[in-house]
Amino acid sequence: MRKVVSFLAIPVAALISSVSFAGPLDDKIKSLDEQLQNIQRTYTSNNQNVASSIAQVEAIREDWNMMKGHVDANRHLITSQGEELSRRMDSLDHRITSIEDRMSIFSSQLSKALAKIAPEAAAEGDLYQTGLDLANESKYLEAAASFEQFLKKYPKSEFAPSALMWVGECFYSMRDYQRSIQEFQRFIEKYPRDKNTGLAIFKQGNSFYELGMTEEAKAFFNKVIQREPTSEVAAMATEKLTKIKEREAKASGIAPVGGGTGSYPGETIEQQRSRMMGTTPEPEKIPAAKPGKTVPPGKF
Repeated sequence: MRKVVSFLAIPVAALISSVSFAGPLDDKIKSLDEQLQNIQRTYTSNNQNVASSIAQVEAIREDWNMMKGHVDANRHLITSQGEELSRRMDSLDHRITSIEDRMSIFSSQLSKALAKIAPEAAAEGDLYQTGLDLANESKYLEAAASFEQFLKKYPKSEFAPSALMWVGECFYSMRDYQRSIQEFQRFIEKYPRDKNTGLAIFKQGNSFYELGMTEEAKAFFNKVIQREPTSEVAAMATEKLTKIKEREAKASGIAPVGGGTGSYPGETIEQQRSRMMGTTPEPEKIPAAKPGKTVPPGKF
């Protein structure tokens, strides 16, 4: 397409010194005209390569501008060599102008065709980015609304799972834990095999934990561990379960064995206090466990 550069590389002085200057220029215009026609035919038969066609047209336009610049710059020298050459150059100039007009019209047609393709994808990305920007600015309610709008408009988008996950994250960040549990459940049911499903379950567990619903929280954390035991989110769930056990032990006045890392009851607070004071309390009488009420080690 850019073969015209080799033509322009010929010394201008040699071109304007001979009437044969118009010949190569005429051939080059004819060649570029044929290229434009081929592009138009390609577009007419198949407009799927719109962006490629635009690039080709712009490349040809650059060639036109370069050639016309040389023609205009040397017109006074060329016309001095004869009336015939002057008329020839006027004809070539008209052809250049005509093709430029055709290119402008064609470019407009291509732009309109591209506008039907690109803006849809651009609008999709922009709307998703709007939600992200709002979330990053801690405008969680507006962000959730933006992601909901995205899901309504682009339900089959590749970003749809992430958008729905973000809805849950927004309500979690607002400490609306009941709503976040619902939104994460929405995500889990719609995308059960998504890479973030385990995280959504973990977030549900966290939400229950923040609501003080410890038993429900433990159930969700255990679900994560069972679902993907070697994952990072499973490690997070395990850590949460450990903290819950420590919290429960502290609340019941029982210190875990092994510096608080275990779950089996050790000394009572009274026994610890007596040990630190150097006194030995009376042995506590522990009633016999009733049948069926035996608590195995490591369980509550």
